[in-house]
Amino acid sequence: MGVKKVVAVAMLTTAEEAGLRYALAYCLDTLLRARFRRVRKKNRSLLRGPNVRLTSMRTFSAYVEWDPETQLYVGVIPGVAGAHSQGVTLDELQKNMKEVLELCLEEYKGALDDLPHFVGLQQVEVAV
Repeated sequence: MGVKKVVAVAMLTTAEEAGLRYALAYCLDTLLRARFRRVRKKNRSLLRGPNVRLTSMRTFSAYVEWDPETQLYVGVIPGVAGAHSQGVTLDELQKNMKEVLELCLEEYKGALDDLPHFVGLQQVEVAV
């Protein structure tokens, strides 16, 4: 289709009739506007689809410990089923935890507000 437009423009520019050039410009403008409206309407309908989920950022707290047996950092996000991972470094653990948390939240069917919220840590002293 682009080749036809170029040929038409080349033929009309050799002709010295401004009216034809104006008519062609008007037709192309009308076609482009109609195409833009269709694309914009299609994109708008995509945003309203049933599979669209508005994203927002939320911070989760992970419990991290060093496992001397495996020589790995182990992380768990309490209250989120399956949200645990490990890594050789803390950076790797962070990356792995983010990935597994995103997967767990995709599968989670309840409301995100129903998930536990981090309150704090307590140390408990016992005689051993």
